[in-house]
Amino acid sequence: MLVSQISEFELINRIQEIVSPQNESSRQPIKNLGHDLILSIGDDAAVFDSSITTNIMTADALVENIHFNLEWTSFRDLGWKSIVASQSDVASMGCIPTFAIITLGLRPDLPVDGIIQLYEGMSLACQETGGTIIGGDIVASETFFISVTIKGTLAKDKKETQILSRKNLLPGELLCVTGILGSSSAGLEILKNPALRKLNSTMAEKMIKSHVHPFPRVSEGAKLTTFGVKSAMDISDGLITDLKKMCLSSKVGATIFLDQIPINPYLRTLFPNKWIELAVNGGEDYELLFSGNEKVISQAQKNLTTQVSIIGEVTSEQNRVNLIDSTGETINPTSTGWDHFKSKEG
Repeated sequence: MLVSQISEFELINRIQEIVSPQNESSRQPIKNLGHDLILSIGDDAAVFDSSITTNIMTADALVENIHFNLEWTSFRDLGWKSIVASQSDVASMGCIPTFAIITLGLRPDLPVDGIIQLYEGMSLACQETGGTIIGGDIVASETFFISVTIKGTLAKDKKETQILSRKNLLPGELLCVTGILGSSSAGLEILKNPALRKLNSTMAEKMIKSHVHPFPRVSEGAKLTTFGVKSAMDISDGLITDLKKMCLSSKVGATIFLDQIPINPYLRTLFPNKWIELAVNGGEDYELLFSGNEKVISQAQKNLTTQVSIIGEVTSEQNRVNLIDSTGETINPTSTGWDHFKSKEG
């Protein structure tokens, strides 16, 4: 079997089968040093305790011509986005970014000025959203890639808070998202098809910015923990794809109502035949998908400055996600979202 014949999620499960026994055998010596593993492979980040804080660690890699294209992405925007992708995972766990380590694989023909601009973008993302770069590695590579590892922290003295996890969905809870969906994938479509800019240049540029310069919901994630939210995930691979991951981890199902999904009104105008796919399967929105009872969600809607939309509910139909249109019919979008082994940026 080849990597191309298996999904990312299936491969992660196989890796987990190998790693988990070793984790158990090495856990006690690490615990003796003052750290204890709480959650390993299978969420947006791993979780471990220390005497003062609960900590998480996450990593993301961006590979040229898979996740980005230098023809339409500046080095500065690329640096920003490479940090944001990991910051978003930290946000989805309700934590604050602390330390970041960067690994670069560099082609020999890349400009030095470009790498300097890359780090300017990274530094700006840390300055605006949290964290600090403390080291890393640079290697020669035929393919340009960036790998970012970020640690996040939740102070233990906040007794009312806890780490958010994709494993805590409960039947009957409301499903919500921050912000709007589909703009990032729409921006990518416009970059691939420049003629689309002519339809509405101002809105096209905003959607392009959503793709090349997204903003993570770090402060929102931290606040959700104080409202009683227990389950969350960032939308990086598409709403339906990421929701299915949550449902699988929580052993539940979900119903999503299409007309309740928040989208930019121009999405329908620019993509009349594709807007549904972009809204529910478009990746890299980096919004937060989370659940809670009516009281919890009301708290979130009243206290977050970011838009919070109720888009559906958690059901007891294990691993089943239904998308319902305005007529009450179940619909099936034409795409299944981002899969790292079956998707390409172009």
